[in-house]
Amino acid sequence: MRGFVYTNLLSRLKRHYQEYPDISCDQRVYTTPLQRYREARAAGAKPTLFVFAYDWRQSSVESARELKQYID
Repeated sequence: MRGFVYTNLLSRLKRHYQEYPDISCDQRVYTTPLQRYREARAAGAKPTLFVFAYDWRQSSVESARELKQYID
């Protein structure tokens, strides 16, 4: 049930926002999310939805650290 809630939420968000490009098979492994965002912008895309999974049970500080690490 939980997966359905998130799938439904993301589907609704994608109707109004452009999802940030995820890494694909043909991309370099060392490409960071920030680099992919910049590449998408340079190609004319305007990503407005950034999906980042986190554990609500852990501290916000830890989640922020993980998000920063993911982006950098």
